[in-house]
Amino acid sequence: MTAANTKVLTITDTSGMYIDCSLSEADVAAIQQGMPVSVSIESLAQDYDGYITYVSPAMDDTTKTYVVRITLSQPDTKLRGGMFAQSSIDVLQKPDTLFIPKDALTEQDGKAQVCIIKGDDTVEFRTVTTGLRNDDYVEITDGLDDGDVIATTNLARLKDGTTVSIDEERQ
Repeated sequence: MTAANTKVLTITDTSGMYIDCSLSEADVAAIQQGMPVSVSIESLAQDYDGYITYVSPAMDDTTKTYVVRITLSQPDTKLRGGMFAQSSIDVLQKPDTLFIPKDALTEQDGKAQVCIIKGDDTVEFRTVTTGLRNDDYVEITDGLDDGDVIATTNLARLKDGTTVSIDEERQ
């Protein structure tokens, strides 16, 4: 016997698992229902395929994000409600994109610059136009050519005309 209004048990249906995640306004604009998603459950060290089943039409006023629901295609019995998941979506893929490590880009006077190593082993700072970014790389849309050699370290110590040597291991 239990007292009234006492929770005795919880029933969880794991046959149709889904993940709710929050996306910023900039990211949610490229999301559509039905898009494939890769989901990683860290505690199980396993990846699952899923697809977007819902995109919130309104922003959450508190978090300033949009809720996106991802339904797993083939959940298994190892999954439990409340597990932590990471998801990734290939939103925008551009063929023949030129990109550089984020650390190779400097900002001076509001302009993005890259340190080019010329054929005579001297450096030249060149202003570039940037495009999309992620945690590690920046797209370069103008100012850099495929095959240009750029400096990625010690940028604060370099200036136009400085002679450098290239570390072959890091090339």
